[in-house]
Amino acid sequence: MHVVIAGGGRVGAQTAAHLADDGHSATIIENHEPTANRVPESDLIEVVVGDAVSPDTLQKVSMEQADVFAALTGDTNANVAACYIAQTGVSSIKTVMRIGSDGEREYGGHEAIDAVVFPEAVGAENATEQ
Repeated sequence: MHVVIAGGGRVGAQTAAHLADDGHSATIIENHEPTANRVPESDLIEVVVGDAVSPDTLQKVSMEQADVFAALTGDTNANVAACYIAQTGVSSIKTVMRIGSDGEREYGGHEAIDAVVFPEAVGAENATEQ
């Protein structure tokens, strides 16, 4: 499986590392070069410095080879836009979008967004299940 990830910060980089640990490849798109340089090195992880809402950047990362597009930046609006642009380019791609608050879960009902994740809520849910 190949996953294109928008955002190379903590969530995006850790997601890519977990994917690589499981034998999957990932391409991270990060617009801030110092953040891109902090992504752990791996043969299965490629980092592209660019804007994930730019069709030119998405074209560079060979979106047609991706199975999933994960918009994992800390900016909900950018994540929505990136998912829409990703699905416009490759209608069969599955999209996952990070949200920043519980009030944004309704984005999961949008046509270009297959799933939403709220990392802080997952952590709280896991802590209370112990």
